[in-house]
Amino acid sequence: MIDWTKISLKEFAGYLSKELRKKGIETVLVGGACVTIYSENPLSRVFHPLKMINLKFT
Repeated sequence: MIDWTKISLKEFAGYLSKELRKKGIETVLVGGACVTIYSENPLSRVFHPLKMINLKFT
């Protein structure tokens, strides 16, 4: 059973791809999700301190 509250983006992308493949749908991960997964999200190290000083991102 998957704990949806703790699943990582990488795990979710893999799960979704696997389920869609079962239905005959091939997927390609692109954009920001790719950057986040393959770079191990280095921006979170930047954004976390900025959020601590209440800087908002929109």
